[in-house]
Amino acid sequence: MSVQIRDAGTRSAPKVVITCAVTGSIHTPTMSPHLPWRPEDIAAQAIEAAEAGA
Repeated sequence: MSVQIRDAGTRSAPKVVITCAVTGSIHTPTMSPHLPWRPEDIAAQAIEAAEAGA
């Protein structure tokens, strides 16, 4: 990732998109005890991820 110099001392970095797969992509609850599967667990973890900036 390159950084461009705008003015003396200021920098501009490329924009970044942060995403979050709360329920995983192909993982199942038997693969990890931390994967949410109940609606209330999915909602809680989605809210936590959003509050963290995802």
